[in-house]
Amino acid sequence: MGDRSYNLALSQRRAEAIAKWFRQNGFKQPIWYQGFGETGQKILTPDEVDEVRNRRAVYVLAAEAPAYSGDFPGTSWKKLP
Repeated sequence: MGDRSYNLALSQRRAEAIAKWFRQNGFKQPIWYQGFGETGQKILTPDEVDEVRNRRAVYVLAAEAPAYSGDFPGTSWKKLP
């Protein structure tokens, strides 16, 4: 468990690593990725509460970066080169 900024940076690194894995394993289409940190939790908890169900990755296949929604509460999608 870390503070919000640490968790967001960790989430972003994980999302990029997953995107790179898809690319390295032959996925040729554009890949967009984003880490959400503590936003968009599956189970809402107070700060500093360790909830294993919030440790997850969500993969979405789409033709373009997803729009803002409750499922995707961020707008800082990055395109993998």
